[in-house]
Amino acid sequence: MKQSLRVHRCSVFPEDPSAVQTLRYDPDSARLAVARADGAEQRGIEIWTYYNHRCWDQVAFIPQDEDRPVDVLEWTKYGLLLSAGANGFITSYCPKSCKVLANMDSGASAVWCMRKSPDGEHLAVGGEDGIVRIYEIIDTKTEMCLLYLKSFERQDKRVLSLSWHSKGKLLCTSGVSSIRIWNVETGRMHRQLSVSKEGRLETTVWSCLFLTDYTIVTGDSNGRINFYNGKLGALVQSIRKHKRDILTIAASKNERMVFASGVDPLVLAYENIRVGESDFEGKQEEWRRVWGHVLHANDVRQLEIVDREVVSAGVDRNIVVARQKKAANDNSKSSSILQSYRQSPVCSVSKEARLFLLQGSCQLDLWKMADAAALEDGMIDEDEVSSEAPVHIFSLKTEPLRVSTISPDGKWVAFSTAQKLRVYRVFNEDENVGLEKMVVDVAIKEAPLQLQFSPDSSILLYGTYSSELRSLKIDDDSEKLVAGPTLQAKEKTCETLRAIKFNRSGKFVASIGLSSYLFNLEKESMSLIPRAATAYTAANFIMDENGAETLLASTASRDIHEFNLDGEYTEWSNSSSIPPAWRSYRSKIVSIDQFGTQPILLCDNESFTFLDRSRGESKKLTKIRSAAHEKKSERSERKKEHQFGKHESLETEFTEICRWKYVLHAEAVSKDEILVVDRPVGEILASLPPAFHTKKFSNK
Repeated sequence: MKQSLRVHRCSVFPEDPSAVQTLRYDPDSARLAVARADGAEQRGIEIWTYYNHRCWDQVAFIPQDEDRPVDVLEWTKYGLLLSAGANGFITSYCPKSCKVLANMDSGASAVWCMRKSPDGEHLAVGGEDGIVRIYEIIDTKTEMCLLYLKSFERQDKRVLSLSWHSKGKLLCTSGVSSIRIWNVETGRMHRQLSVSKEGRLETTVWSCLFLTDYTIVTGDSNGRINFYNGKLGALVQSIRKHKRDILTIAASKNERMVFASGVDPLVLAYENIRVGESDFEGKQEEWRRVWGHVLHANDVRQLEIVDREVVSAGVDRNIVVARQKKAANDNSKSSSILQSYRQSPVCSVSKEARLFLLQGSCQLDLWKMADAAALEDGMIDEDEVSSEAPVHIFSLKTEPLRVSTISPDGKWVAFSTAQKLRVYRVFNEDENVGLEKMVVDVAIKEAPLQLQFSPDSSILLYGTYSSELRSLKIDDDSEKLVAGPTLQAKEKTCETLRAIKFNRSGKFVASIGLSSYLFNLEKESMSLIPRAATAYTAANFIMDENGAETLLASTASRDIHEFNLDGEYTEWSNSSSIPPAWRSYRSKIVSIDQFGTQPILLCDNESFTFLDRSRGESKKLTKIRSAAHEKKSERSERKKEHQFGKHESLETEFTEICRWKYVLHAEAVSKDEILVVDRPVGEILASLPPAFHTKKFSNK
């Protein structure tokens, strides 16, 4: 970047990522549900789609409230998501519309475990009262999908974990000093396994697994992983490698490997290895540790198996994806981290009024941009940028938020909660700030997942599915907002809406989802945008030097696609080269923006990149970091020129501006100004609780 660039760097985002309470993977739909919470304060449930080891896409977010704690998750074979927690209620969700379908009291004062049967027909629920309840799972989208069938005999202590045998006739439960095998048909205990004590303290068995060969694997509060013969009820092997409680265990698909972790964040893998054979005992096998890695800084609360990966998450807020096993000559990276922040936009900008709206989980903050210092040589120094602080206009506390936006003229703010759509008129003149709540005179069946104002701020588009967009007419002289025209595809689909974008004239609208559409408002026509190999994560209309507009979209695999206004691929999209180094980043593009015909701004959660298509095509990536780093690079270049002679520098299309953590939003405000909303990683780490500490250089 040769020109100077003024940066509005805002580090006042009101929230940090929350700890992961639990997670659950559904192999049928390749989706991972992640529940986050800060103590009793529930943050929400994230829905991720799995493509490959380094390609995950957060497709949806379900906001939560304190009345619906989530301690355990489970998927049904009909695609619905179930949650339960300390209040004893079971809640069902539709992951596509991100709404609550029904609630049901389980009868237990608290639910600690919940797993469906191998055939997906039944659900077993264990809780505080020591009773295991069996429900039938039915196919319904309008009411509760569970029908009560039976209850097992009451235990004297709570049920903390349960696991089905692959045949579905037996079930294993664990709790405080108890491991039991149950007959599902009769509801009676089939066998009880002994649990050893250490001193006078009872042993808490936090987790259990029931393998196909009737081996029962447990993890307990002594840091031991135990292997029992379920047919005989005998302890076969006990291994103690963890210093503290093992909270979670998981088995690979072929059940030859078992993974364990907990308060001691060391993730250990054990493999069932054949050690010998005799005529009397037959094959002799033994569980042995094959690898161990500290993937987290704090407690690991849940492990899940995803294809050939093991996914772990816990108190340190990170979701880590690690390979189960690597080949001897494989030197590639074995683990990656999924982004902790929501992958949907958390900032909306009014360039005309120089305002930006930040969205927290239950709070909206409106800020006004101040003047920023101009930088020389077009370089950004994240430590030395001097600028005035943004001015805080107001805060608005609400119910858990889905999405929010501010109008281009800065006079309107709209947001959606789990139940309602709200629109406010903003008064901001002569330091007098006011809000007027507007009456939405429209029956809204489902709370919108996306909102977008038209360029002239006269229309508000909203929707839940990409095939149908509804609108509200915005009138300065009216106290009520009435319905406007509806944009609907020829075939209605139930694909989650990811984004709504107007072109600059307001004549075209792009509806982005798994199925994406381009609406022509003048001709009242619709075009279907071609699908990519992975889902689109961000999109926007851009303009070239000749004034022609196209639609630019990025995917979960960091591919860039360009379409004309007829929904067809452009020549650049068919012939462009994306730098492999840039494409290999794990962060997904969350926003695309352009001011005028300036270079296009692509933002992920760790950096922002300028795409200047006026430069020559190249697979190389230009990087601009701090001023000190650039001076060092210049000295290195001069040294090379002195030794080998001067060479021409290649200007590339893709120019990356610094690898920051965490960049939540980047948008071009003018031709030489950008707004960057980031969160200092030091503040995030400082808010973590103390980690488990082991003494070094000591025998005690």
